[in-house]
Amino acid sequence: MLSTRLTSANSSSPGSTKLSDYFKLTKPGITFTAGITAVAGFVLSSQGDVDLVRLLHTAMGTLLIAAGAGTLNMVIEKDIDARMKRTQKRPLPSGRLKAGEALFLGTLLSGLAIVYLAWMVNILTAAVAGFTLSVYLYIYTPLKKVTSLCTFVGAVAGALPPVMGWTAATGRIGWEALVLFGILFFWQFPHFFSLAWLYKDDYQQAGLHMLPRIQDNGTATAIGMLLSSLALLGVSLMPTFMNLTGYFYLTCAVLLGVWLTIGSFLFYKDRSHVMARKLFFASLAYVPILVVAMVLKI
Repeated sequence: MLSTRLTSANSSSPGSTKLSDYFKLTKPGITFTAGITAVAGFVLSSQGDVDLVRLLHTAMGTLLIAAGAGTLNMVIEKDIDARMKRTQKRPLPSGRLKAGEALFLGTLLSGLAIVYLAWMVNILTAAVAGFTLSVYLYIYTPLKKVTSLCTFVGAVAGALPPVMGWTAATGRIGWEALVLFGILFFWQFPHFFSLAWLYKDDYQQAGLHMLPRIQDNGTATAIGMLLSSLALLGVSLMPTFMNLTGYFYLTCAVLLGVWLTIGSFLFYKDRSHVMARKLFFASLAYVPILVVAMVLKI
């Protein structure tokens, strides 16, 4: 679980081609976020010149595993998607693609990703990819029907791509990789809680146990956003103190972290759709800006 885009129920046009529907199955927003954060992990861990060929293999493998996971998640949740206005126009619930087609594509992409990473990068990175896939599909996805704690489990899976980047370059998991994990882990709570607040009626309709859906007044949601934003602000400073990045990154991390924290505080004071939407879009901007600052290493 990483990033998603805010979409309307009418986002898919009748003229959508089959190729575009296959692309939508892969959850391109989540896949893109996984790819760029894996690149960030790889670049930060590289001493001296970056091995561009290995970096390319790492990015490709990460994109493949994220696309496979997204596609298989679509298969598992096709009936749930059909009950939600935000997702009922997706390729499977709308009937434009068959579940068997999506299952084949998701299995192919996931299997290819693990083999590709093991062959072209290293076994450890392939193992992290397999673990990410398993947590996302077999723990997080079923938990959404059971408990609001599912978001914490999903955040674990969503925070592993930069770890994959780190292990790809170094062949090990160090403290630095765990810091990168922490940044992406805490970022996901203001991102997904704000989205879930906007669509809590949809989650109610689908029977999913997201925190905003099970607590109507939003107190726990708002506190969760605020605390995670504060934790994110603190953890995001650590790469500079660990000599992984420079003061340009530190400045960006402070400004972005304060931006999200203020947005979370404003939502705490005014739990409106307007504030939730502003926070959601702020969270969308956070990761790509921070990643650029990371890879520049200045």
